This record gives sequence, C-alpha cells and structure tokens, in this order.
Amino acid sequence: MTGRGRDERGDTMSESTTERDHEAVVRRYVEEGYNEKDPAVLRETMTEAIVVHGLFGADGPVEGIEAYGEYAATLMGAFPDAVGEIHEVVATDDLGMLEDLGLIEAPTR
Repeated sequence: MTGRGRDERGDTMSESTTERDHEAVVRRYVEEGYNEKDPAVLRETMTEAIVVHGLFGADGPVEGIEAYGEYAATLMGAFPDAVGEIHEVVATDDLGMLEDLGLIEAPTR
C-alpha cells in the first residue's frame, strides 16, 4: 500500500493532482496567453528551457523562452484575430504538452 488516496477516477491523489495542475497550465497558456494575447501569461506558463516543435513558419524547433517569446509576438502581430483550439492535452508529473489548431478567419469583403 502506498499510503496515497485515490480520486474518483482511481488515480492516486498525488499523480492526478499534478497531472491536472499541468493540464490547467497548458489550458491557461492557450486560453489566456494565446487567445487573449497576453505575453505575460505565456512567460508564466513556460520553462526557460522550452523547446517547441511544429510551429507555423519556423525552420525547425524554437528553443528557449526568449526565442519563443519573439516567435509568439511576431505571430500575434501578424494574426491578431487568431485563436487556438485545444484538441488534446497530455500531462504527467513533469510534462505538459498539447496538440492544437490555430484558427484564423479571413476578412469578409
């Protein structure tokens, strides 16, 4: 017996709490940082050693919080109406990641 309680899903409390905390950080990053265009939230929700793969317009991975901040500012400036829609969040005790889709509406004529 581990001595840890279990939640309603059967996960140990410490594992599920940490995973939910990391999922909340990932969701906050998208909903407040990206969708509300708040660079402070982007910085608050990331590690200094961030490595981001698969970014629109980037030639390979973007590494480090400074480089990512510059990328995000450029993207937000170029597409001020863009919003992120979360498709999946993976959260563990030391990792939070997401798959999302950026939505950009074309101007109406």
